[in-house]
Parts: sequence; structure tokens; C-alpha cells
Amino acid sequence: MPESTEPEPLTFELRYSKRALTEVHGRLVESATRNAQLPDAPANFRSLFGSYKRVSDEATRRNDFQLRAGFLDYLYAPEPVL
Repeated sequence: MPESTEPEPLTFELRYSKRALTEVHGRLVESATRNAQLPDAPANFRSLFGSYKRVSDEATRRNDFQLRAGFLDYLYAPEPVL
């Protein structure tokens, strides 16, 4: 029986990077004070693994939640698991 030539689908992981941005006059600017106060990792962070769509949707949801509140402490994004 011939082997399948279909590539395995990639798995993605939800990752974060600390940004410490606050909204000032409609723009996000870095806040050194906020950066010093924030932990290196988000509180109670649990990573998520799955398809690009699943992980990307969760990253968007988390980023939008922060942006609606006028800050972006952590930027969430999907990264491929290699």
C-alpha cells in the first residue's frame, strides 16, 4: 500500500510577549512604570494548542479584551510547534 503524501497539519501554540502599552490620546505608548510592575508572565496563563484558527481566535479574543480596556500588557499570538 502506498504511503500518504499528505503533510501532517501543523499544530500551533498560544504564546505571549510582554508589551506594557497604555492608550494615550488614542495611541498605544510604552509605559516604563507599567512594565516594571507587570510580571513577566500573565497571571494564571495556560497555553493552548491546536489549529491555527483555534489558537488565532483565542489570541484575538485576549488582545481585543485588553485593547477595549485601553491597554495591551501582553500581546498574544499563535506560533507553530516544531
